[in-house]
Amino acid sequence: MLIPELHRSFLEQILAKFKQDNRLLGIAIGGSYISGEMDEYSDLDLVIVVENSYYEQVLKERQQIASNLGSLVAAFTVGFIVSFEMVQKCRN
Repeated sequence: MLIPELHRSFLEQILAKFKQDNRLLGIAIGGSYISGEMDEYSDLDLVIVVENSYYEQVLKERQQIASNLGSLVAAFTVGFIVSFEMVQKCRN
């Protein structure tokens, strides 16, 4: 799938930063990226998978983490949590 250059470069930037944080186990992308409807006006719907033992810490720091990624980011908490165990079960 082709994604706009701005989105691609931003994803590369945040992936590089997230790889440096051992509390973060993975990242998932959804929304228009998955549906194939992404254009230059689309947002990036990202879900960050956090090691359970660091969840509360990362939750408290989420605004700071997001602000370190650049001016295009807003951080908020959704009404559900995906634990690492659930992600692992989906892989098997």
